[in-house]
This record gives sequence, structure tokens and C-alpha cells, in this order.
Amino acid sequence: MNCGVIQAVERVVGTVCARADQTLRHDKPKMPWQVGKSGFSWCKYLDHCKAKGAPVKLFKDPFPYLKNGFKVGMKMEGIDPDHPSFFCVLSVADVQGYRMRLHFDGYPDNHDFWVNADSMDIFPAGWCEKNNHKLQPPKGYLPSSFNWGSYLKMSRSQAAPRNLFANKTGSSICPNAFRLGMKLEAVDRKNSSMVCVATVSDLIDSRILVHFDSWDKMYDYWADPTSPYIHPVGWCKEHGHKLTPPHTYKSSNEFSWDIHLRETKSSAAPARAFKQRPSSGFRRGMRLECVDPWVTSLIRVSTVEDVKNHQVKIRFDGWPKEYSFWVDDDSPDIHPIGWCQKTGHVLEPPLEDSLTAPDSVGCPTPGCRGVGHIKGHKYSSHNNTLNCPYAPQNLNKDNMVPDRLIGKPENYECLSDQSEQEKSMKLEGSNLAGRPQEGRNPVGRPPKWRRIDTSSETKLPMALDNVEIKNEDDEKDRKRKKRRIEEEDSSSESKPLASSNDVQHELHEAVWEPGYEPNPDSNLPSFWVKHSIYLSDYTKQVASLGNPVSWSEAEVARFVASIPGCESKARTFLTQKYSSGMVF
Repeated sequence: MNCGVIQAVERVVGTVCARADQTLRHDKPKMPWQVGKSGFSWCKYLDHCKAKGAPVKLFKDPFPYLKNGFKVGMKMEGIDPDHPSFFCVLSVADVQGYRMRLHFDGYPDNHDFWVNADSMDIFPAGWCEKNNHKLQPPKGYLPSSFNWGSYLKMSRSQAAPRNLFANKTGSSICPNAFRLGMKLEAVDRKNSSMVCVATVSDLIDSRILVHFDSWDKMYDYWADPTSPYIHPVGWCKEHGHKLTPPHTYKSSNEFSWDIHLRETKSSAAPARAFKQRPSSGFRRGMRLECVDPWVTSLIRVSTVEDVKNHQVKIRFDGWPKEYSFWVDDDSPDIHPIGWCQKTGHVLEPPLEDSLTAPDSVGCPTPGCRGVGHIKGHKYSSHNNTLNCPYAPQNLNKDNMVPDRLIGKPENYECLSDQSEQEKSMKLEGSNLAGRPQEGRNPVGRPPKWRRIDTSSETKLPMALDNVEIKNEDDEKDRKRKKRRIEEEDSSSESKPLASSNDVQHELHEAVWEPGYEPNPDSNLPSFWVKHSIYLSDYTKQVASLGNPVSWSEAEVARFVASIPGCESKARTFLTQKYSSGMVF
């Protein structure tokens, strides 16, 4: 009877809440561009704003011709957007219209990223092996032992069909004039004011991988011959722009292209290889649809706020100017009006005035609905400003998600200038190196840090030296403590065992002040002398009882009971049938 009453009350409460929510929706004023309950009409919106949509001809690939055939769970190979020189094993984690979220196998969801189904950066399984590219296997696998057939069988998954990929060939044979190892001058995409010495480090179809000499590979990027960010050798001198040389040069005045080409045994890319495209023709006030850079699963109604060279400044309609950002005019993240409707993707409408006030239920940030998280796709929502990607304190933070491959700087060594393999234009493997020459200051962006290989034989001499130093210190401490113990023994024949409070205090200090590095090198012994101070009394007791191997069950229990804090465990040793000294 009580259960029936409770269920009836729950139904009544649910009905009341539903009616209240429906009443709030009806009371909410309907915007002129709304269609139905929550639909959005571009025609009504453009008519209301007296604006025009960006012409379809301004977009590189305006509308897809085919449907998105990728399914969740399909596996493939693709380029890591944060490390463009890496080809990784990926899985489809989510699909929305013509877009999909890709996941790095073996890594957390924080590093997932969204791409269009016709992206040129994804390839079918086995593409790397066929085209002589190194595939980075999932975490925990070795490149030499990874096999697609066994991996798909073990993970009980399927590879994405080849006919779903827009990049049908992906050949390393480049039809343009660029060749592997050629030099050029390229713009740093993370700092467009810098033009630096660069090298063609990889080729796919008509695209080249731009690598900045002496920089980490995470700054690399793919470009085609029409890109406005790559220039022939001598472009900076001709246009009066400052050229940033490799970081081994003290200043740009010391750098000479002739000397650098001779030292690296390389050649300059011919001027005919560069075919810079004109700007697309966007104008201020044009409307379009754009991917939200803070929550990349969303696409919002947007306006071109400004135009500069080959970039456009985007502002989400209804949002403050603090949320404006720059993108390339050929970016795959900008689309003509109607793209979401045609591909089946949800379009976020303009921010209404009623939403600029903080929501008492969800995230208090104005305009935020609690979607997304500053720690990436591992969390799909949030309810506070601390984790809100739109919160003012989080807008300019670029490193909220830790790098997938690079860890703490203290555990990494600097990437060097060009290795001997790169100088001979083999360009294989990682670009490990040393630091700049002594007395020379680095120029340009500092390189990132790479993990130190502690298993290398070159680290053994240093590790052995540290072991000898530690052993000498340990020996001095042992002698000093032994002398002190002998003096105490001479003054008193008997000494009570340490109390439980003393042991607990010592354990607390051992945890918070252990006397050694919390993360010591694997080749160095622990500094254990401090932990053995209170063992001297028990070692004497053990010596008086004889060899512990020959102890009986009663002798083992007696010894355990004498240890502070272990009195209750002594009974367990007495009741056990096999608790002799040998087992102990």
C-alpha cells in the first residue's frame, strides 16, 4: 500500500514539473528566426538582421556529395593534429552528421578530436605500411610487433572500408616540384610574425610537411603549394622581412643561406614550386556556420567580423567580442549557411539576450549550457565556472589538456639541431640532439623537451657515479649511528623497545621527509638508513633467539608480538599451521 502511494505521489510530482517546464517554454518569448519549438531558420534570421550569407564559391569544399558512412568503433590510421609528423591508430568514438570524433587507441579521451568525413588526414588501415610511413601503434604496443589483422581480431572491431575515405591514393609521389629535404622559408603558424628556416620533411600527394630547422616536430604543419605560409629561399630578404634562423645561430645576421645549404648538403626548393593562392574574398558582416573552438562538437551561427590577408575573424552571433577568433579562409571548420541542415548536424542558434544572464541551475557563465569541459572530451559537461571552457579565466588557456606525448620538462632532454641522418636527407626517426653551442644564445621559438631514455648505455657511468657517492654517504652514516648506539649501550645495559607513538611519528616523517628523492632514478639505491634506526633493537633480539629459519611457530609469534602495533597479529601466527621460521 505504501509503495502504491509513493508511486502515485511521484507521478503527480512528475506531471506538475512537466507542466511547469512547458509553461516556462510558452512564457519564453519566441525569436523571429525560430521555426517550431527550437528550430532555426536562416532565411528568417538573415531577413531579421538585414544581412547576407557568405557565397558558396568562397568555401573550399562547400557541401559534401556523399553521406558519412563511418560508424562508431571503426578503426583507421590518421595524422595527429597536435603532432603532424605522427601517423596513429584511431577509432571512431562519435558521429554527428558529416563529422566524427576520433580517439587515439590506448590513450584517454581528453585527446580526442573532430574531423569531417572527407578529411585528407585520415587513411584506411594498412596505409602507412603500403606507403612507407611509420605508424605509431596504440599505447603498450611496439611498432615492430603491431599487426592490423591480429589487433582487429583481439579488439573485436573492424577497419573502416576504403571507399569511405576521400584520400583514395595518399601516395608519397609528389606531382609538384617539391622534394624531400629541400629548404624553404615558412611562417610559424603559432606566431605568424615569425618566418623561419624550414625543410620539406615529408610528402603526401600534393602536400608537404614543413619542419622548422632545430625546432621540435610539434610545430610542423602540412601545406600545399598554394599555401600563403610557405615561401622560396630569399623571400624575406626580398620583402624586407626578418628571417628567424635555427636556434644554433646567435642572431639572424650570422645566418647565410649559401653556407646553410652547403653545411646541410641540401638544395633550395625552386621558385616555380610555390603557387600562392589569392585571398578568398570574404567581407565583413557575411554570415556562415563555424565550429566552436572551445567545444569542438558544436557548430554555431557566426559572422565575419574582420578580414586580414588569408584569414577571417569569426564572432558567434549574440556573443561578446571577447569570444572572437581568427581562422584561415580555407579552414575545414567554416561552412556556408545550410551546411548543418544538409549534413544532419545540430546548429547552435544565436545567443539570445535572455541567455546572457547566469542560469541558476547549470553553469553560471553567461550563454553556457554546461556543454563541454576544459579537460577535453573525457567530460561532456560541467556545472561550474572552474571547468567551463567559456569562463573568462579559461579563454586564453591553451594547455589545459596535457600533451599526449610530452611530459614534464624536467624529465626531457632538448631536441637538437639537425642530426646526421637529416643532414644526409634520410629524415628518419626522431630528431634528437644537443643544446646550442656554448656561448651562443638560441634564436626563435625554443624547442620542446623529449623524454630521457634511462635504459641507454650512455647513462650508466653517471648512474654508477651517483651510486658510489650515495654508498659513501651511507657508510659514514652507518659508522656515526653505530658509534652513537655503542655509547648508549655502554651507559645502559638494558633499553626498552620503542613505543608505538615513536614508531608512528617516525613513519609520518618517513613519508613526508623520506631523506631521498620521491621519484629517484631506477639505477640509484634508496637511502634507507633513516628507516632502519628502530630496527637495531629488534635485530639484537633476533640474534638472541638464533637463526630465524629454525624458529618454531611460538618463537615467530613471540617476535611479532614484540613489534609495536603488531600485537594483535601474533595470534594469527599461532593459529596458522604453516607459520614456522622458514615460512616467516
